[in-house]
Amino acid sequence: MSNMADFNRLTVLIFGRLLEDFPKPSSLTVDGFQDSNNHVELQIFRETIIFLQDNDFLEFRTATGTGSYHGVKLTLKTLNILNQTPDALRPSPTVREKLVSAIKIGTKEAFKETVKVIVGEAIKSFSK
Repeated sequence: MSNMADFNRLTVLIFGRLLEDFPKPSSLTVDGFQDSNNHVELQIFRETIIFLQDNDFLEFRTATGTGSYHGVKLTLKTLNILNQTPDALRPSPTVREKLVSAIKIGTKEAFKETVKVIVGEAIKSFSK
C-alpha cells in the first residue's frame, strides 16, 4: 500500500472513531489502527495525526513517542466538512434571512412567525 493510501485509510478510520466518541476526547494508539506495530506503520500513523493537527482537522492534548495521542477531538472545521455540526453550534438564521424566507414561502403562517421574531428582537434591543 502507498503512503497516500495509508494516509487516506487512517484519516477515515480516525475521523470515524472521533465521531463515535464526540464530544468526549479520545485516546488513539497505533495499535488501534495498524495491523502491526513496525517502524514504518508507526511513522505513517504519527505523521497522519500531526498533519491533521497542523491543518486544524483535529487537536490533541498529549502525545507519546510510542504512537499514543490523548485528548484527541475533531475541530469544528472538520465537523462542518463532515456535515456533523451539532445543532447547538450552527448559526441561527438572521432576522433578514427569516424575512426573505417568509416572503418566498408566502404563507400566512410564515409571515406570522417572522413577525414574532422581529417583535422579539425589538423587545430584546429595548431591554438592553
